Amino acid sequence: CPTAGLCVAVDSSGTLLSSINPSGGATAWAGAALDPTAAFDAVSCASASLCVAVDDLGNALVSTSPGSAPSTALWPSAALDSSAGLDSVSCAPTGFCAIGDDAGSVLTSANPAGGGAAWATAVRPDGSTLEAISCPSAGFCAGGDVGDDVVTSTNPAGGAGAWVSTTLENGIGVGLTGIACPAAGQCYAVDNDGTLLHSTSPGIGQSGWASAVIDGSNGLTAIACPSSKLCVAVDQAGNVLHSTNPGGGVSAWQSASVDPDATLLAISCASTTLCVATDSNGDVLTATNPTGGASAWSSADVADDDELTGVSCPVTTLCVAVDGNGTELRSTNPTAGAAAWTAGDVEDGELNAIACPTTTLCVAADGNGAIVTSTDPVKGTWGSPVTVDAPDGAPNTIQTITCPSAALCVAGDAAGNVVASTNPNGGAGAWSLSDVDGWPIFGIACPPGNTCAAVDGWGGVVLGASSVSTNPGPTGPAPVPSVVAGRLVVVGHVRVVKHTKLRVRVACKGAAVTRCAGRLTLITMTGAGRHRHKVGVGGRAIKLRGGRALTITMALDARGRKLLRAAHTVAVRMAITQGKRSVFDRRFTLRHPASRRRHAHTTTGHQT
Repeated sequence: CPTAGLCVAVDSSGTLLSSINPSGGATAWAGAALDPTAAFDAVSCASASLCVAVDDLGNALVSTSPGSAPSTALWPSAALDSSAGLDSVSCAPTGFCAIGDDAGSVLTSANPAGGGAAWATAVRPDGSTLEAISCPSAGFCAGGDVGDDVVTSTNPAGGAGAWVSTTLENGIGVGLTGIACPAAGQCYAVDNDGTLLHSTSPGIGQSGWASAVIDGSNGLTAIACPSSKLCVAVDQAGNVLHSTNPGGGVSAWQSASVDPDATLLAISCASTTLCVATDSNGDVLTATNPTGGASAWSSADVADDDELTGVSCPVTTLCVAVDGNGTELRSTNPTAGAAAWTAGDVEDGELNAIACPTTTLCVAADGNGAIVTSTDPVKGTWGSPVTVDAPDGAPNTIQTITCPSAALCVAGDAAGNVVASTNPNGGAGAWSLSDVDGWPIFGIACPPGNTCAAVDGWGGVVLGASSVSTNPGPTGPAPVPSVVAGRLVVVGHVRVVKHTKLRVRVACKGAAVTRCAGRLTLITMTGAGRHRHKVGVGGRAIKLRGGRALTITMALDARGRKLLRAAHTVAVRMAITQGKRSVFDRRFTLRHPASRRRHAHTTTGHQT
């Protein structure tokens, strides 16, 4: 709004609206679909005689008569950037305009209405999307990029060298992804950088932990220790690592490539003679001799490419795994191949973890702050989800759970809370919640004795008395390895694919030795009035090496698909986080195919 008598707005459907009486209600606004094949991202008006709108296809629409009813004649389009979308624009009162794009470049012009040739492009080496820019004059501009940098220039038209980037935060620690404590005073934690952390006195602070890089540059995802003489860990590259002297340093660990085409996500060892791991492709990998190298491991496709997010084997004759679609897969003979595994529906939401302390109790945790229990996991009989982690009505994603016995279960969530119960099957009232950490909790272990240890996304360890389960004890961060974490960023625009999915490209900003670990979550709202609440409808972990990028096409989970079928349209919030830091947070509308067909039929009839 350059004046009180003119406002111009744009939307994600390519529609532009203007009004010379902005407070006059809906009838005072005129709109037109000036850019129907693209999404407008921003608009700026230097004056009542100059406005510039930019879209996600690299076009700028410029008008010298923005107060008139919008039309393509009054808003001609110029293709400025064929390789990237335009994200932000600012026009100073003098008529100087600057635009930021997906690739972090800045486009400037002192004559914005002069067509494409009137614009100059400065390619900044930073490469992070400029999502915001402000130019109060032709002599100063400031912008913000998705890498948490502030970008400034006292000579905005002076080329790339005239722009300076300043990082606003110091980066994060290296996230710990799993922990196992086979005995009192003996804990082993693993992290995203291939490092094992070992303590014989967990809780005395950083000096109480020793670190060893046991897996090169691979990120370790989980660890299980069936005895103090055997630990088995898995990683993002499909490797299984084992040691009969886990605290003996890097030379005490051996690695075997057993699943090179997938990420191993979870592992459970019922004993030293059975370990079962699950992967991102729906496979179960088993070994009766976990120290026997690659040939000792067998793979079975049991879940049709669905990520198996958790597995628990209380004994060698029962294993139960869960996936992101609310399904459990169980076997009383886990090494007998795919035919020995049976699938069953547990709930509509995303199951993230499972713990089975006995053959008569399994407890699964989901992305909506709920737990689901089974007192007959052999038959696959499950109860209904019970919400135990929804402070102020907003459910948290429960990411990990451990049950050292049927009389104690402890879970950790993405908000740094611990929920615990001495009667896991006793309903919501049997669970208590405590905020113990400001970072997401990714692993919990409760060794014999009176202490539970949780590991978080910053590289910290939180201790609590297991008899109470929720009272945090003394805290001490595990030593952060020498490898520095990179910064997770979103590259370009998030796009709606086939109206039902979201596609996003993320990158790990940093040198090749850095690592990025984050999480993508889809959230929507259900219910009405005081019963309205948030629910998770999809999510996944993000793990990248420095300098690498990944394109993710994210579909709704089973609960989300059910909501979409019922409502035909669902407003979804995509949130990407890295530790405490919000990387991306934006809302989108997804549409059911049947709804699109009805809409298309109605539109065609109207035009005819």
